[in-house]
Parts: sequence; C-alpha cells; structure tokens
Amino acid sequence: MRDTTLDLNQIKELADYVAKRSASVSSQPLQVKTFIKKYMEAYTEAFNEISELNDQRRKEQSENL
Repeated sequence: MRDTTLDLNQIKELADYVAKRSASVSSQPLQVKTFIKKYMEAYTEAFNEISELNDQRRKEQSENL
C-alpha cells in the first residue's frame, strides 16, 4: 500500500494556503491587523485539523500492514 500521509512541510504549506485564502476573504485591502489576526486563526485551525487527519491516516495505514 502506498503511503498517502503528508510530511510536516506539506502540512505547513496547505495550512498556509488555507489561511491566506480565508484571511483575504474576510479582510479588506490595507487592513493589515485584521488580515494577520484572521490568518493566524485560520492557520492554527487548518494546521491542527490537517495534522489530526494525517495522524489518523498514518494510524490506519499502519494497522493495515
């Protein structure tokens, strides 16, 4: 079976993408503080969710070996 889990850099890149998209949608141009706040919130949430899903997938794969 092929390993389909993500490494830490992939998780960071995906969380960064999600956070940038989320923060951009919810803030107006030149509202740097709002963007940063929304970005940090979205990044933390996305990183934690992706990491949790990745850990679950890794566990499932190890059980199937």
